[in-house]
Amino acid sequence: MRRHTAHGGEATGLPACAAASVRLRLSAVDRMLLVVRWTLMVAGAVVVLWIGAAFLATPASAPPSRHRPCRRAC
Repeated sequence: MRRHTAHGGEATGLPACAAASVRLRLSAVDRMLLVVRWTLMVAGAVVVLWIGAAFLATPASAPPSRHRPCRRAC
């Protein structure tokens, strides 16, 4: 490392590239919240897909029938 002289009010420390990356461990509460959040998001996605499928299955979204109704009494 190089020597650096600090003058009045100047901060000195390690250069940005020398900083070691640190990964913090999750506590038990944080893990539980992560699992609950993940579960709720998956359940929400399933509900959205289910509602979308229900709307696509309605007759209003079906293509028009090519069958022409008969004009005489059948």
